[in-house]
Amino acid sequence: MIEKGLELFHDMTKLLLLRASLHRENADFDQALTDLERASKFMYAEGLENDVTVQIGLTYNDMGTSLFKKQRF
Repeated sequence: MIEKGLELFHDMTKLLLLRASLHRENADFDQALTDLERASKFMYAEGLENDVTVQIGLTYNDMGTSLFKKQRF
């Protein structure tokens, strides 16, 4: 559903945030950050700057936690 939505609405920030959070939950941090970078280009127009910045912070936190658990620091 998200992919179909993004086919129709390429730069819809809410859909990008949703897909980024799913990528983050699946520990696909690079893809999550790619979606969040794209979302950040449109966050002001949609009034979602807080949501995007929170998701960026959560993604970097989860990435760091994952690397720490793997002792890759």
